[in-house]
Amino acid sequence: MEGRRILTNVLAQSESAPPEVRAKGLGAAGSLALRLGDHEKASKLLNESLLLSLEVGDQQQAGHALNSLGSTAWILGDYSEAKGYYERSLAIFRQVKNRWGISAALHGVGLITFGQGKLERARSLYEESLAIKREIGDQVNVALTLNNLGNVAYHLKDYEAAIAQHNESLAIRREIGDQGGISRSLNNIGIIYIAQGEHQRARKLFEESLSIRKSIDDRRGISSTLTSLGYLELALRNHECARRTLEESLRTKHELGDKQGMAETLVGISTCCIAERQLTTAGQLLGAVGQLLQVMQGALKPDY
Repeated sequence: MEGRRILTNVLAQSESAPPEVRAKGLGAAGSLALRLGDHEKASKLLNESLLLSLEVGDQQQAGHALNSLGSTAWILGDYSEAKGYYERSLAIFRQVKNRWGISAALHGVGLITFGQGKLERARSLYEESLAIKREIGDQVNVALTLNNLGNVAYHLKDYEAAIAQHNESLAIRREIGDQGGISRSLNNIGIIYIAQGEHQRARKLFEESLSIRKSIDDRRGISSTLTSLGYLELALRNHECARRTLEESLRTKHELGDKQGMAETLVGISTCCIAERQLTTAGQLLGAVGQLLQVMQGALKPDY
């Protein structure tokens, strides 16, 4: 794959570079590994980048490494660890007055705050982050933060605001050609349509999202949209179809180590089992959900 070839090249080029250059190379490679879904490699490279950055006194690079480590921990469901990374990153970026870094770290802290159920505080953090991103013209991350503001509004059951924010995010993502972002926006709007009983509109968006995610080989995204489709079938009481779709999603989430995604998908499968009067199986699945949530300290994770 092209991404892995680039990763190999970046690592090779930084091998003999001076420490301050190698720190940046390791950070770039770690961020790329994160985007490729290789979380173990990402964590290793980013930690190496962090240690080397601190050793040579490069606070900017240390802040970037910490922010990416926060994202890695967040994806893996290690929320306490993610919070620590994001807060350290925010402190460094405030100290060196890096506006982009401040906005990124605020967004990360917002993710964790959302996961703790502190929705109004999360909204405040996202809005502060968004204002900076608009100011510096960072359209990619303006769209990202609008996406997560839409998630907050959805959980507050303010569906009109949620759709408006997701549609603004979607428009930006279409304009800049962000295929991964487009697929996330479509998935999120579809979820709102399920809540509003607009099932056919939801299905159309999920199918478009899934098609894009398959075209860019986004395994995590594919599993997320399959979960959404599974919940749509649940809403339509198509329990057999829902279970097949959710089980397909669960296999990928397990391979990726996505604990929150596994918990969400297992809840859906257990609901199918209850509808099919397989109560013992449903109980076992819900027990597994409880164990996963205990590991994650009961946090919830929005679509990122």
